[in-house]
Amino acid sequence: MAMLKMFLLIFAAVAGKVKPEAEPCDWNVCKLPDCFCSGTVIPGGLDTSETPQIILLGFDGGVTSQYWEDFQSFFDGELKNPNGCSISATFFVSHEYTDYSMVQTLYHQRHEIADNSISRYVTLLVGINC
Repeated sequence: MAMLKMFLLIFAAVAGKVKPEAEPCDWNVCKLPDCFCSGTVIPGGLDTSETPQIILLGFDGGVTSQYWEDFQSFFDGELKNPNGCSISATFFVSHEYTDYSMVQTLYHQRHEIADNSISRYVTLLVGINC
């Protein structure tokens, strides 16, 4: 109960502090390469047919035999980037249930490996002792 009260106190304090809206971006001041106003204008005046499309693939969780065949068939080298390289992904690996020999194989296949926490437990109230 004390933890809930502390959470509500912190939430009320944070919620009461509303930040002002950001100033609109000034296209006359904001210039590449240091600044670019968001919107639908393509940087550099490129035509939509010349604009590269980027797709990021990420997987979160344990690397297990349950999905291994799917990974191997999806990343079999058939799908390529425009530069001719095979597509790859980022694996956010958690410790639980992970087969590290599979992680090593993914790494050697040129996938990016990122670590997750061991428990994947998120602490909402850091530094509060109740």
